[in-house]
Amino acid sequence: MVSRLLVLLLLVSTYLSGGIDDDLAKADRLSKKDPTTAFNIYKKAYHQSKKVKSKSGVYHSLYGIISTGRVLKKNVKQYRNSFSMLNLPEYKKYRVSGEKLVIEFDRNLGKKDFRSFPLKNNRFVIDIYGDFNHKTIRVNNKFVKQITLAKYKTALARIVLRSNNKRQYKVSVWKNKLIVETDGKNTLPQKKSNTKIIENKPNKQTLYKKKKKVKTKVIVLDAGHGGRDSGAVGYGYKEKNVVLSISKRLEKELKSRGYKVYMTRKRDRYVRLKNRTSMANKKKADLFISIHANASPIRRTARGLEVYFLSPAKTARAKRAAAKENAYEMNEMGWKSQKMFLNFLNREKIITSNKLAIDLQRGMLDKLKKSYSDIRDGGVRKGPFWVLVGAQMPAALVEVGYMSNKKECLRLQNSHYQRLVAKGMADGIDRFFINSRRH
Repeated sequence: MVSRLLVLLLLVSTYLSGGIDDDLAKADRLSKKDPTTAFNIYKKAYHQSKKVKSKSGVYHSLYGIISTGRVLKKNVKQYRNSFSMLNLPEYKKYRVSGEKLVIEFDRNLGKKDFRSFPLKNNRFVIDIYGDFNHKTIRVNNKFVKQITLAKYKTALARIVLRSNNKRQYKVSVWKNKLIVETDGKNTLPQKKSNTKIIENKPNKQTLYKKKKKVKTKVIVLDAGHGGRDSGAVGYGYKEKNVVLSISKRLEKELKSRGYKVYMTRKRDRYVRLKNRTSMANKKKADLFISIHANASPIRRTARGLEVYFLSPAKTARAKRAAAKENAYEMNEMGWKSQKMFLNFLNREKIITSNKLAIDLQRGMLDKLKKSYSDIRDGGVRKGPFWVLVGAQMPAALVEVGYMSNKKECLRLQNSHYQRLVAKGMADGIDRFFINSRRH
């Protein structure tokens, strides 16, 4: 009985998803001739897609609602917000061999992140719902006559395979890879050829070699303050809650990219500063990142993103930031602890921590400036932060904004802003490890 019910549910889901694709195709055809009808079809498809949890349907229908709504001068702000908060995979590179095309993204894919269908003139199309921030890529290969990768619509990349005769293709996903293969039917015999890899710039082709298994990188995230230590307070909001929310988003983002992640706290509890880096050392972490929100009682207009690495403070601004973050626990430090604190400032990891801080800052700015034109770059700075002392790996302290600035404080509560900050830091971490391998 249970098995019959499951089969019935599967059939209903398949029927609904198939109907959604037909509706979306119909809406696409009507979008220019009859935008009102298309708009209503897109809305219907959007609600159906949410029911059956079809990512491709949600992406496609939201884009249709926004584009036709703009023509009809309708208020589609809520749909635009929903679209902007979608966690879209980003294209990284592709490689092609005699019988297989592999396209890699920055995170794991699902079966509902793409759709495929044949076209006339021996063409086969795969639409992937993700960011494709590249120019059109065309490559000739024995796998097919021509492969074209291009941005088709907002948040939609299209791959078109052209061949000399009719071919059938098998499309699948594995982790962060979309894989296209011939199924052996109606195909011409292939000669053995060297597999090639093309990364980012399609004109530069290099021989593809099997990569050695790389040890999974371990990252410890530290949400600042917590428990009885609320951190900075601004306009009714507490720093400890903001940074915990961002840390959890960053944890999820990093795990989706294949990192092993630990957090010093996952709830509102107090953790002594020395125990935070101690945990990172015990886990043999490759990176330690402490996340905070800044405050300036002197200048309420102060704002911006800042990243610090452990070193004696050179500027008054860095000294003030360090004093704020150290205040709760430095009062309890004895003379010996303060002496140890000063001695640790000369440790060898300062240079690599500086590089990490630069990559984190760049990653956040690149991500946020796409949605917020007024984001201020507070720079990368040196600071004597007690929470970074004792870390035996590159470590940085990130100030994600100012709680004392009303506009920035309210923005820090926004889930879309928090998600972009987390994705930006994840991009910075990716860049740090890539640059580390080069040197």
